[in-house]
Amino acid sequence: MTHNLTYSFYDKNGDATIEAAELKPLIQHIIGAKSELGEQQIQMIINVFDDNENGEMDLMEFCEFFTFVFKMVIKKNVKSQYMDYLE
Repeated sequence: MTHNLTYSFYDKNGDATIEAAELKPLIQHIIGAKSELGEQQIQMIINVFDDNENGEMDLMEFCEFFTFVFKMVIKKNVKSQYMDYLE
């Protein structure tokens, strides 16, 4: 449910896909305000998860992206050493 709400929040134009311009605020939040990624760099991130190669993220692709990001954030936490199930 959380993924769906998050997806809807970032799908600003309501077309059921997330384009680079829509994903950019989330990426900027993840990497920090000091770093600035261009739209081409954001598109490269989308392309990694874009299974149907349409240049956008649908809900399932976004869930894969979000899950990957979550795992990377958790693994940086010292307590994550107790979370072997993330492997």
